[in-house]
Amino acid sequence: MPSEAQEAEIAHTLNLRPAVHFDVQRDDEEVLLLIRMHPVTQVPWVLNSLGLVLILIIINVLMPALFTMQQVLFFNIFSIAVIFAYIWLNFLRWYFEVGIVTNERIVDIDFKSILYKEVSITNVDNIEEISSRSGGYIGALFNFGDVHIKTAGANEDIEFMNVPNPTAIIKLINRLTDASSTIAH
Repeated sequence: MPSEAQEAEIAHTLNLRPAVHFDVQRDDEEVLLLIRMHPVTQVPWVLNSLGLVLILIIINVLMPALFTMQQVLFFNIFSIAVIFAYIWLNFLRWYFEVGIVTNERIVDIDFKSILYKEVSITNVDNIEEISSRSGGYIGALFNFGDVHIKTAGANEDIEFMNVPNPTAIIKLINRLTDASSTIAH
């Protein structure tokens, strides 16, 4: 039976020491953790997509009696394109909205739309406080929640939302901040 960490790695939501690189990565910087939203948090849009497909099937049973074949074909092509776009954009949001913990910095990449992403970066030694919040039955059952990182000065606070095993993430970041403060002193 796989451990919790192995299960998260299988789902590509909490990868320890992944072989990835990001745009603003420094030469001597090592990626320790790649974090994505827990797969359970994706269930609503998957169910919505299945519901839309089911509605399209039901409409197709009723439509041929009311419309010409060309109108039905146009409606189906349009509907399938809209459903596919909905699925694709939600998948892209899940895949590209990531948190990255390196040996030097914390990086939060928020994928807002196909044309806009927001990147927040802070050095490990700028971290003031780390907290997590997990609420509800589903969050407790599947062990996911939010990690909030408060930073010093004018830096923007960083949030990893709906991530698996927030306690393990906090432990790793605490070890990094402890090591950073030991080196600084």
